[in-house]
Amino acid sequence: MSIKEKLKEDIRSFQKADYPALSQHMSLKRCIETITGNPESKITLRDGKAFINIGKREMELIHLYCPDFKDSSTFLFDEYAIIALTYGKYLITYNLESDTEIGFITIDEENEKGYTAYETEKNYIMKDVIGKGTKRTIDDIIR
Repeated sequence: MSIKEKLKEDIRSFQKADYPALSQHMSLKRCIETITGNPESKITLRDGKAFINIGKREMELIHLYCPDFKDSSTFLFDEYAIIALTYGKYLITYNLESDTEIGFITIDEENEKGYTAYETEKNYIMKDVIGKGTKRTIDDIIR
């Protein structure tokens, strides 16, 4: 399965999942609006890849995950829906408590001694975490 096909499957799975913490559907559109702060935001497809604009940055969407209570492969401790994006040498992972609330954001930087993330074939090491209620944004970390 190519990355493009994998991402399409991730999107389909995300859209049909019943999020276990709330036992309700989690809207991918509202998740993207929450991340971008823009109700007009959408996923843009180009050259077999998916992109989301966050502020003035165009970030590549590489992974989506929403725990599904109906799916037996979902771990009971999965508390967050995940949307992972890349921007240059950075991997930005949004962990959402609901489709309108970000739990925390992790920002990883490419590093040959790091871990391989998703299907990127690149290695990353953690650079920073932005916790819930923190005034910092990704602009404070990625310059």
